Amino acid sequence: MIVFIPVLNTVLNFVADLRCKGNTNMDRSTSLLRDKAYCKIKRAIVTGEYESNSVLYESAISKSLGTSRTPVREAFMRLTEEGLVKNLPNHGYLVTAITVKEIEEIFDLRLCLEKYVIEIALDNNISIDLSEMERWIEEQEKALDENDFWASFEANHYFHVAFISIVDNGTLKNIVQGLKDKPIQSGYRSLKRGANLSEAILEHKEIVAALKTRDKERAVAALRKHVANAKKRTLGIA
Repeated sequence: MIVFIPVLNTVLNFVADLRCKGNTNMDRSTSLLRDKAYCKIKRAIVTGEYESNSVLYESAISKSLGTSRTPVREAFMRLTEEGLVKNLPNHGYLVTAITVKEIEEIFDLRLCLEKYVIEIALDNNISIDLSEMERWIEEQEKALDENDFWASFEANHYFHVAFISIVDNGTLKNIVQGLKDKPIQSGYRSLKRGANLSEAILEHKEIVAALKTRDKERAVAALRKHVANAKKRTLGIA
């Protein structure tokens, strides 16, 4: 019997490895389904397909997406954390609305945080790679030429992600990301109302130009102008 113990251990280890690999593949598949559900629901909220103050149900959403309720439930948990929906126990999820006052407060806070990014980067002589910001400006211009509102919306989002990433501060990045998620319905709809996208692109270019020359005063002034105009565009008054 002792002779067979090493063989038995080898077999058991092999079976365990197979189970682990199976679990890994299952986890990866679940993650993909969750991410797919999250992206589709979020896009529907942002574009207004799911209107503010409407109630969404896991069963109906999972049926429309052709998936089980688990990834949809996990997607709703993430959207709840982002403030895009509110959980109504046993009654679905309410698509939240945002007030004018909240939009104004968010843009005011964004200005403070993004100004901090400029000051930290330039005051501490941090090396700045502007290639990502420039790439997303190009994507914005392409989207504008093609009249693709969603692509323009996403390019604007990733421009600001690249901007915040100038400094290595994960907490700051998460805070700003959370702020940008809240008024996104209004932001997207302002694009469809015909907000001046070419103006926004020029503002982005001015921020990049100021950072390239490491001119803090010019960069802060460009940022102030951009955030003020972005607020007006989001509110539909520009």
